[in-house]
Amino acid sequence: MSDRNRVIRPVWWQVAVYILTVMLLISYILITTVPYFFENSGAIRNFTGSWKTEEGESLDITDLRVGRSGNEIVIHRALPSSLTDGDCLCFESYNAVITVWVDDREIYSYHTGENLTGRGYGMDFHEVPLRVTDSGREIRIHVRGLFKRMPRIRNLCLGPAVDYVHRCILIRSVPAMVSLFILLLGLVMVLVYFRIPDKENMPFDILALAAMSLIIGAFLIMDTQIMQLLTGNVRIWRELNRTLPLLAAYPCVCFIHSITVQKKRIYLHIAFFFNMAIFLSVLLLRFLGKVDLARSFAPAIAFLIAGAVILMVIVLVDDGLYCREAGIPLRIRNYYPGLIIFFVCAAIDTTQYLITRQLGIYGRFSRFGMLVFVLLSLSQFFRWWTRDRATIERDRFINRALQYAASYGSTGDSIQPMLTYMGNELRPGRIAIFEDQGNGRYRGTYEWHRDGLQAAGLDLLYLPYEGFVDEQYRMFAANNRRLIVRDPEEFRESLPSLYNIMRTYQIRTLVSGALESGGRMIGFLTFLDTPEELLEETAAIIELISYFVTQMIQRREEQKRLEFYSYNDSLSGALNRRAFREFVDGGLDLTAPFGYLAVNINGYEAANNAFGYEAGDRMAGTLVQCLKEVFGDGHVYRMAGAGFAAFGFETDEAYFEGDVERARKLAQERELDVSFGSVYCAYGTMSIDKVIRHAEELMRAD
Repeated sequence: MSDRNRVIRPVWWQVAVYILTVMLLISYILITTVPYFFENSGAIRNFTGSWKTEEGESLDITDLRVGRSGNEIVIHRALPSSLTDGDCLCFESYNAVITVWVDDREIYSYHTGENLTGRGYGMDFHEVPLRVTDSGREIRIHVRGLFKRMPRIRNLCLGPAVDYVHRCILIRSVPAMVSLFILLLGLVMVLVYFRIPDKENMPFDILALAAMSLIIGAFLIMDTQIMQLLTGNVRIWRELNRTLPLLAAYPCVCFIHSITVQKKRIYLHIAFFFNMAIFLSVLLLRFLGKVDLARSFAPAIAFLIAGAVILMVIVLVDDGLYCREAGIPLRIRNYYPGLIIFFVCAAIDTTQYLITRQLGIYGRFSRFGMLVFVLLSLSQFFRWWTRDRATIERDRFINRALQYAASYGSTGDSIQPMLTYMGNELRPGRIAIFEDQGNGRYRGTYEWHRDGLQAAGLDLLYLPYEGFVDEQYRMFAANNRRLIVRDPEEFRESLPSLYNIMRTYQIRTLVSGALESGGRMIGFLTFLDTPEELLEETAAIIELISYFVTQMIQRREEQKRLEFYSYNDSLSGALNRRAFREFVDGGLDLTAPFGYLAVNINGYEAANNAFGYEAGDRMAGTLVQCLKEVFGDGHVYRMAGAGFAAFGFETDEAYFEGDVERARKLAQERELDVSFGSVYCAYGTMSIDKVIRHAEELMRAD
């Protein structure tokens, strides 16, 4: 697959739309099917009225709190005369021992005994089987509370047990689905954690968030009693329902700690020991103090929530102060809405539980708050994951671009192939590099253009620093070291010089980034006419690759300096003996006409001895200037301290000898005493060494 197709684009919104679609589908199914099942729920009949106590008091058992009549009660009434073999007496109870008789025959008894949480077992559902022969007979229910003023029964009805269970599940389907969704999100986060290779750079501790979702989601789904209805088991779900929430504080603090900047591990230690102290205290009270969890759970969970909230507030305040002093932006700011919604909803549910303790489904608000919090946190994770994947792809793209460039020769030669690679992959119209010329102007030094376009001649375009480059640099600094122009009209007023150039060259879009070294801008890399959908991606790639382009330019200049010192005599400005030897061995065409001139400065050593080496250097520099004026910069060599050479490539010997005489006159005019020896090879030569020796003999004779 081509890199242009592999350039990653943000997908977090796609995931959000997908999740929203699933939730809407589930909601639609529930809304359209629940009323249908209620209308077709079999022969479930209300059986709450016309009950009487042993004292003759009439009762409507919509919600009977046994504590009003002590810790136990016996109620009775007559059964309908139209029972079938499939009918059951169905109702809910809360921490109660139940015994049911028809006349004097015991037909049902319920008592689970002690468990991990104590004698209590919370809410349970009862289906008491009846027979046709029970029609019209009196039914009695003995309710005895396990704790004073706590046992309750409610919602008595008659009908098939299957229809009753079905009806109870439908009533709890919406909170159960929300709870299950939270639980599944926790499982998904665990799987994602093991699929993420770059765990050190994750935006938060996803395992901590997964633990929160798993614990709170499991608690909330068990709070709906769906698991009891599906499995018929009371004890296991009661024990999990009263122990799991006592372990939720530590992962909550771990998650909050992971989204801070400072990250003091002491807070994790405090959270761990605080959470374990509460959990172990409840167990010790249960097994050593014989304090039932039915009594200790509410104050324990309230104390746990209060302590966890206080600790998290301390973590957030400490991190906020640290970030303010260090001038670092707060990372947690994006999580505030979810945290506020979750804690407000949890506080509402906790307050409702402590005040009313009504039989029913708790955590209505907490489900909503937890779902919102997890989804908002996951949206942050998906943003990070998208950016992280995009960064990885960009890094791979840049590595391939650098490898492509490195496959070429010198550093200077590798910049153009790298631009070609990026151009073919990112599909702009043109790519250009402008470099500071050191005279207040920037000139185009490299250009790539798409097939079918002509070179724009950017090497001839000089951009002034004042009024153009300085304004672009100001825009770079104000826009995260990048400049994106989607429409030139947007910059008509703010960057009129850029607007005029874009209009002149008919440029539709522009993405540019600064090339900086040592805090100084040495150039800028610009993509012209990039496709609209790749502007942001191109800007991000420029930001990453600008460092490497800067290094290439600097190494190119360093290479030029090294080459200059390797092949030039720094004192006189002529090419050195090494350059001379490489030229005569490989660069000189010995079959074509050429002239060779050997020159010596007479009195060079005497000048050095009398006036110092600087005097000799001035004499050498003056002679080189004379020879360059006649033979050109690239044809003058320094062979020894006072010895020089030059090549002339005139097509006629008379022209060459005329240049030799002109060089002699220039040297005499500048008061130099020199000896010349020249040889012209009209048909080339078989041996350059013989030509050199002959020229030196003539020079000595001169």
